[in-house]
Amino acid sequence: ALLLAAAASPSTWSVAGSGRHTDNATALLLDAQSIMEVANFAMLATHASAGPDASSGIASDINTRIVSPKPIVQVTDASGLAVIFIDTNNMSRKYTEIEDGIVARGAARVNLLYYDKDGVGYVSMRGNATICPDEEARQEWWDGWTPFYPE
Repeated sequence: ALLLAAAASPSTWSVAGSGRHTDNATALLLDAQSIMEVANFAMLATHASAGPDASSGIASDINTRIVSPKPIVQVTDASGLAVIFIDTNNMSRKYTEIEDGIVARGAARVNLLYYDKDGVGYVSMRGNATICPDEEARQEWWDGWTPFYPE
C-alpha cells in the first residue's frame, strides 16, 4: 500500500453541523476533528487522467471513491489538520490520477469529504495530494488499513 498526503490550510476547509466556532480557526478545526473521528470514512475526489480535454492538461471528469484516512493527530492550534494520510496502491486509478496531476500541473488538486450522517455534519477540504516515499509510507502505516492490504 502507498500513502497519499493531502494537505490543506484552514482557509480551504468547510465544516457544517457544529453550529459554532466559525470565527476561531483552532475551534473550527477542533469541530472538524470531532466530525472526522465519527465519520471514519471519507470520499476523495480527483481529476480524471484521461478524457476529451486531457491533451490540454485539463481533466474533463472528476472521480470519487471512498477512502479510510488514518486517524488524525489531536488539533492543538490553527495549523492542525495540515496533512491527512490516505491509503491506496500504485495500481489504483487514484494513484494514477494524482501522479498525472503532479506531472501535468505541478500539483494534484483533490477534495476530501467526511460526512457524519447521525450528527448531520460534514468536513470538506481541498488541497494538494502527494505520493509519499516508501519510507514515509512505512512510518505512517495505520493498522486499520491491514484488512485492505494484508501483506
